[in-house]
Amino acid sequence: MSSGEGKTVCVTGASGYIASCLVKQLLLRGYTVKASVRDPDDPRKTQHLLALEGAEDRLKLFKANLLEEGSYDSAVEGCEGVFHTASPFYHDVKDPESQKTMAEDAAWKFSKEKGFDMVAINPGMVIGPLLQPTLNTSAAAVLSLIKVVKFLHQLYPSFQLPKKCADDKPYVPTYQVSKEKARSLGIEFIPLDVSLKETVESLKEKGFVDF
Repeated sequence: MSSGEGKTVCVTGASGYIASCLVKQLLLRGYTVKASVRDPDDPRKTQHLLALEGAEDRLKLFKANLLEEGSYDSAVEGCEGVFHTASPFYHDVKDPESQKTMAEDAAWKFSKEKGFDMVAINPGMVIGPLLQPTLNTSAAAVLSLIKVVKFLHQLYPSFQLPKKCADDKPYVPTYQVSKEKARSLGIEFIPLDVSLKETVESLKEKGFVDF
């Protein structure tokens, strides 16, 4: 990411896991960040953002709701780029894959009609140290696994829990995935073992687990 001195960008859903990390990195690189949140007065959603280096001078919070037309107009006005991470979250979606596909297709269509560049990134799972005080979905999944193993050990102390969760002779399909597009965007993938360790250490630091 290049120097952002004198440039303004918008990050939607700024209190979320990915967006919080984006806001941090953008501020460190000198950008002025217009960040949208549903409730700017909720310290659980904003305190960690306001505490970031550079936030006092270059972070501006905006109240916005995806379900209200025109809600983001003031947040994106005057910005050179928008990092759109906000998304409505429903528990009763019957076909989430279709929902995600249709939403991205609509975004590509809109960008072509309006004539601006767009990049879509679709991570399968996101884990790592938390900036916000609340759990994101992926970290909650890691925490639930930790709790299950701990509970089983308490119930059955003599039970030998498996030290590995992989087949000794797994079937490995032949495939090849190009990382060229990711590299061109400056994306560097962190190994799973590193990400998992950092996630667990972060959960311990914030008091979600005690071992």
